[in-house]
Amino acid sequence: MFNETIKGHEFHYFDSDNNGSDLTVTKTSTGTEYKAGFVADDHIWAFAHLYYPSNPEFPKRFIEKCRNRRGNE
Repeated sequence: MFNETIKGHEFHYFDSDNNGSDLTVTKTSTGTEYKAGFVADDHIWAFAHLYYPSNPEFPKRFIEKCRNRRGNE
C-alpha cells in the first residue's frame, strides 16, 4: 500500500503477540530492523510518531486516500 520511507521516532515501547508486520522500522543507532504496525488504505496503527517534513507528500497522499474511502461509503 504505502511503499515509501518516512522518518519518525518511537518512545512508547510495547510488545505483544502480534505487533504487526506491515511496517519495517529501522533503529538508526544500530541499524536493527523490525516489523511493527498495521497499514491499510485508510489507517496506520503503530506507535511510531511520524516526522512529516521528512516526506511532505506522505500525509497529503494519506489524507486523500482517507477522503476517497469516506466518499465510497
